[in-house]
Amino acid sequence: MASGGAALILVVSVFNGFEDLLSGLFGHFNPQIKVTPAKGKTFEADSLMMVKIKGISGVAVVSETLEEIAFFEYEGSQDFGAMKGVDSLFAHVTGIDSDTIILEGEYLLKKDGRNCAVVGAGLRNKLTVNVNNPIGTITVYMPEQSAGALDKPFKTRLVYPVGTFAIQQEYDNQYILTNLDFMRELLDATPYTVSALEIKCKSKSEVAQVKAQIR
Repeated sequence: MASGGAALILVVSVFNGFEDLLSGLFGHFNPQIKVTPAKGKTFEADSLMMVKIKGISGVAVVSETLEEIAFFEYEGSQDFGAMKGVDSLFAHVTGIDSDTIILEGEYLLKKDGRNCAVVGAGLRNKLTVNVNNPIGTITVYMPEQSAGALDKPFKTRLVYPVGTFAIQQEYDNQYILTNLDFMRELLDATPYTVSALEIKCKSKSEVAQVKAQIR
């Protein structure tokens, strides 16, 4: 019985350890609370909505994000992926700018008027991106949102890759992060358009309560 109990305790401890590890990893990309539209891809997070959510007592930080599938090209290498525009608060919600997550370069979304990109490690390898090349750019091909764009079905823009992140293979293989304003311009979206509101609570114990109040 003693050996069986010890084995059970060991197994539980190992699983708890893995749970903490995975929670920490996913937490660098997934927030404690994520508000998404019930229908469609986006919604309008106007100032009144933001004031209400930020006014909930357990809310610490609210980040606006907007993402869409795009086609990327870098010096002859090409691949599909997801481009995610994030605001300055995204790093405060997720901690993605930490030294343990940024493998090379830096976490930077815009600099000197240039739109920058932080590339998932897997996608960086597929595109053979060199973040140390100051003039190297990723060409982003985004499907045109406006009607009657058959002659030019894609909008093309350039971003400067300045860093690489590694969280988990699922995210590393498909995501490129950039600034929210650039993403809205790519999608011809309004200044309030988001795919999600990503929220950090003041404490873990308040998550369920904050979810209920947001609903």
